Amino acid sequence: MPKSAITFDVKGLKELDTQLRQLDGKVATRIGRKAVRDPANLLRTVLSLTAPYRTGRRLKGGQDWGHLRDNLKVVSVKARKRGLILYRVSTGDAFWGNFLELGTVAMSPRPWMRPQVDALTPEIVTMQIDTLRLGITREAKKAARAAPMQ
Repeated sequence: MPKSAITFDVKGLKELDTQLRQLDGKVATRIGRKAVRDPANLLRTVLSLTAPYRTGRRLKGGQDWGHLRDNLKVVSVKARKRGLILYRVSTGDAFWGNFLELGTVAMSPRPWMRPQVDALTPEIVTMQIDTLRLGITREAKKAARAAPMQ
């Protein structure tokens, strides 16, 4: 992961983890993907509303990559560790968004992403937990219906 990556670490959810591990691997992966992708999409939406916007600027040579808010997208990242599901909110072709956030040798940082992430962290974690619980509950009900009556 890049040095500037922002991660969320949720602790104290042993019961959900245990229930998730009891499910079929494909089902657990599907639930996990949704629990990570949905908050990433929420974050992208909020960031696109608050991203710096400047009209009428073109780079040398007339190349126009669009505005920062229009280039934000959620990208699936291949995990190096087994069992991890990663998504990243990318600035896409608007590479200058990273320069604004982190600064350069000639420019001090003007953070626009980190304050939004910090403000949304509790909501993102709650959304992940709720999505996991809902997915596990649905799969448990499906399994109970599929089980033969005794």
